[in-house]
Amino acid sequence: MTQPLISPDKRDALSVLAYFYMKYDCPHNAAKLLGALDSLDPGARWARHARCLALLRAGDYEEAIAEAGRSLAHPLDGEGRIRLLQVRVKAYWKLGLRSEARACRRMVVTLLKEVRVPSASRGRAV
Repeated sequence: MTQPLISPDKRDALSVLAYFYMKYDCPHNAAKLLGALDSLDPGARWARHARCLALLRAGDYEEAIAEAGRSLAHPLDGEGRIRLLQVRVKAYWKLGLRSEARACRRMVVTLLKEVRVPSASRGRAV
């Protein structure tokens, strides 16, 4: 794993700033900040997912799909893969690409059956 170029304190400060950007409806700024955070600390997978969500909120659906695709190229656990596929489902749906959204949704359902992620099913049998 690559060593981070940023200290944990500074990483946390940037994380809080990204949170405030999202909270106060500045998702473009949050996406830029989270992209920089990802390049400074490549081990922070959560930053990639958060960037995808910020791009969705900003309405930049094509970039959210592309970013999720780049993130899916990295080794991920089942839950991480499910979250990124869900981003792609939402972005494809917003773009009107229903068949692509349904295909991603089928992948999510298949992974849910394999992984049995309790948080994704909210305690219901999948």
